[in-house]
Amino acid sequence: MKGVYEIGGFRLDTVERSLESAGRPVSLAPKALDVLIILVENRGRIVEKDDLMRKVWPDTFVEDNNLAFNVSVLRKLFGESGTSPHYIETVPKRGYRFIAEVREAVSEKTEPLAATPPLTQIIPRGSRFRLFGGLALAVLLVATALVVWRLVAPGGSPGSLAVLPFRALDVASADDSLEVGLTDALITRLSRSLSIPVRPMAAVLRYRDRSANPLTPGRALGVDAVLEGTFQKHEGKIRTTVRLLRERDGKVLYAGVFDEGIAELFRLEDTLSTELAGALILKLAPSKSAPGKRGTRDPVAYAAYLKGRYYWNQRTRESIHRAIDYFQEAITADPSDALAYAGLADAYLLLPSTERIPNAVMMPLARAAAERALQIDGGLAEAHASLGLLAENYDLDWAGAEREFRTANRLNPNYPTGRHWYAEYIGSMGRIQESQAEFERARSLDPLSAAIPADEAKIFWFDHQFEKSAALARRSLSFDPHFTLAHLMLGASLADLGDCSGAMAEVRPGVVDDSDLVLALQIFVDERCGFHTDALASLARLTGDGQAKGTPFMVAAGYAAVGDSDRAQKWLERTVAERDTGIVSLRSNPAFDRIRSSARFQQLLTSIRLK
Repeated sequence: MKGVYEIGGFRLDTVERSLESAGRPVSLAPKALDVLIILVENRGRIVEKDDLMRKVWPDTFVEDNNLAFNVSVLRKLFGESGTSPHYIETVPKRGYRFIAEVREAVSEKTEPLAATPPLTQIIPRGSRFRLFGGLALAVLLVATALVVWRLVAPGGSPGSLAVLPFRALDVASADDSLEVGLTDALITRLSRSLSIPVRPMAAVLRYRDRSANPLTPGRALGVDAVLEGTFQKHEGKIRTTVRLLRERDGKVLYAGVFDEGIAELFRLEDTLSTELAGALILKLAPSKSAPGKRGTRDPVAYAAYLKGRYYWNQRTRESIHRAIDYFQEAITADPSDALAYAGLADAYLLLPSTERIPNAVMMPLARAAAERALQIDGGLAEAHASLGLLAENYDLDWAGAEREFRTANRLNPNYPTGRHWYAEYIGSMGRIQESQAEFERARSLDPLSAAIPADEAKIFWFDHQFEKSAALARRSLSFDPHFTLAHLMLGASLADLGDCSGAMAEVRPGVVDDSDLVLALQIFVDERCGFHTDALASLARLTGDGQAKGTPFMVAAGYAAVGDSDRAQKWLERTVAERDTGIVSLRSNPAFDRIRSSARFQQLLTSIRLK
């Protein structure tokens, strides 16, 4: 199989960018994986250090020790040292050479198709739109439905679906915006019109450069069926070919070919999603808002919106800033793009959690963007979810948060962020069983999300169920080994379980980034593990010269962790006055356990209706 290598007990897939050992996935940082792939692809040859650094960190200046660190990570993985290598040899003053035996893996093939022939539609542009005007369309859809019913019976229609990123058939047709745009459009339309979960764009993007077998990502995504598509440009037109495959046996449930003019991309997207929905004979649940309002018909705005959502999903300080730039670019290109306004609101909502910007600055901007989205499209689930988070974290309007989250989930039951945020909210309010059910729905919609299990770990930590919290944090890290919140939740849970060496390893510098949340959790872990002097040192970094460098809630959490009730209470009162993020967690957050019984703390909970 091209791009898949067996190295001792390891299996490296350079296309899927995955590493397995004994059939189990191995967590490896992206840059360490890059180094491994380059060395394996150049096995037996010296890879110069400068060349290696240019390939792993293109357009970025990094020091040599970054490369040395990642090589060290790989050597630890293989169980060797630099002095007696069996896998990676250091060539002094030059670079590295991969010296272990490498074999190309045997190709994994899809099982033969069943005897019943698949339905294949070839619909030229002109004839297709004539069909859309009359009785012929009804006949076509009925015939399609009958054939597909025969293909899927008696097992029934697929219960979940993943739309894999579309691929160009040749170099001349390659077009990143078309590959991503066509995939996103189809996911968006199908998730809003079908009664089954459709995996979100964030979950499938990692399979852009996949191997030939589309069932491999289908298994990883936990779906019943996968839709793969290719396209080819020729003389001003695009021919798009799609296949719907049943995951368990590779059987083709549907196949179609569509021709469209390049200038009519959005019509192509409409046609694909409409035809496919009809062919799948699934129960439709059409949106109640006017068609065409949600997104944009401007290709520049559309591409900018997609990039914004991509960076927003990374949840880092730098990525949120890039997301804001792209959402604003989309709005400039099309001021009527409701989704871009909703995306901008979400970016403003998350920015204060990544850097020291007061909620009083960002939350009014988030509100204005979400409300503008709803002025354009009152039925936009994304904007209602944004207002739900705003009501929870800034307005302290618990009834309003409940209402907005429920509205979002009613408008689009398959929007994973709406389910995720609602689960987090009701968990913070102590409704743990309901929260678990909502988290499960969110995971079923986006099974590879690192953020969903990390936030569920946080809810179980709040509920003092530390073993469950640790397990969920580890699940999050299996999807993204660098997800800071997961490391922090694992560290905090291990500290509460008495595993101090494990806890310290999770919250140490280099594993997690530098933020107020990180400092507050480091104080908590140090104090729990008996390192009071270290906890006070970290607290000094958070509070500075007494004026507090950190946000009010995190300063309060730091003082509470070391048992300074008076200062913790002072900063909690300031937290409420400034509407800083985190207030909703006060009813059970373990960071405040040492001051929870105080009368002032209980009075505060009563004043904000958390008691």
